[in-house]
Parts: sequence; structure tokens; C-alpha cells
Amino acid sequence: MYKSGHASYLRRRSEWFQKPDRPINVLWWLPAGDIPTLVDAVRRLDNLIENGPSQTGWPLTKPFDPPLD
Repeated sequence: MYKSGHASYLRRRSEWFQKPDRPINVLWWLPAGDIPTLVDAVRRLDNLIENGPSQTGWPLTKPFDPPLD
């Protein structure tokens, strides 16, 4: 994608999108086979916004290692 005609549009994305002032997504580790719910994601995103990155949830830019158990 970066070596195609799309690259010029990606470089200009700031012309079309505003940078969010708070996290808009959240990541967390799930046990194999678990399916996350929207309610769980919203709860974890709210926790990330209020308390910052933790094992409960983190932004894409600050990953956490998988749990040891």
C-alpha cells in the first residue's frame, strides 16, 4: 500500500481527519476461544480513558505482554 498510489493519500490524511483527543480503541488479551462483547470493550475503553494503560486494556501504541497464567 505504501508503494502504490495510496501513499500520497495516506500522507495527506491530516487534511481529512482530526486527531482524537482521547483513545478510540482498546486492546486486551483473551483466552483462546473467548469472544469479546461490545459491553466488555466499552468497559475496557472507559477504564483506559480514566486510568491509562493496564492489563485491563491498552492502546495500540503501548502493548502489554500476554499474562503468564
